[in-house]
Amino acid sequence: MQNELLIKGTLAKNASYKLSVTDTEIKDKALLAIADALEANCERILTANQADLDNAEKNGMTKAMLDRLRLTKERISSMAEGVRQVAALPDPIGEIIDEWERPNGLKIAKKSSYGSYRNHIRSTAERYG
Repeated sequence: MQNELLIKGTLAKNASYKLSVTDTEIKDKALLAIADALEANCERILTANQADLDNAEKNGMTKAMLDRLRLTKERISSMAEGVRQVAALPDPIGEIIDEWERPNGLKIAKKSSYGSYRNHIRSTAERYG
């Protein structure tokens, strides 16, 4: 189980690098496809969820946790709507989150990027432009 989690974590990390340089339009189309797939596969998801619930109950999961695990058509629809809302948001990658100018005229900007913030120094030519 731990090895499986490490593999999945590594795959997710690698995918995040690719997503950080993927065009916003492509990311938005993927999100909308995910939302559509959630709704189109609702019955399959509910069937698989019931199997998970049955297994969890056999293994002594509390009623409160079972309720958190339980999916309904309404919950799946709400998940799809949430994904659509994310697709409608502006892409934060590359967004300037802070900007300042040094006493010597050099302009510095902090941009959002994959998973962290990096300082990007603009060319010195910009300070004259």
